[in-house]
Amino acid sequence: MSGLYVEGNWNSYAVYRKEVRVSKFHPDESRALDCMDRMNKEERSRDRNCMCCRTVFRSEGNHNRLCNGCRTRNFDPAFLSGSAVVI
Repeated sequence: MSGLYVEGNWNSYAVYRKEVRVSKFHPDESRALDCMDRMNKEERSRDRNCMCCRTVFRSEGNHNRLCNGCRTRNFDPAFLSGSAVVI
């Protein structure tokens, strides 16, 4: 858990962590919530090696293990599982 939360009043909202403002002020709560979601996503992302081609890419989390290039290719599932025979 990131500890981020949105706080504000009728015309000014911001993202906070431990009572410290960590974003600019937003005119409505929905924009502040969007900002908080982006910040959470950035905190979860990190550099990983693609499970297929081993290229380093920016991953959004544990669910994201293939780079965009490999994700868009049409691979044989046997090849991805390692059970394919390469000649």
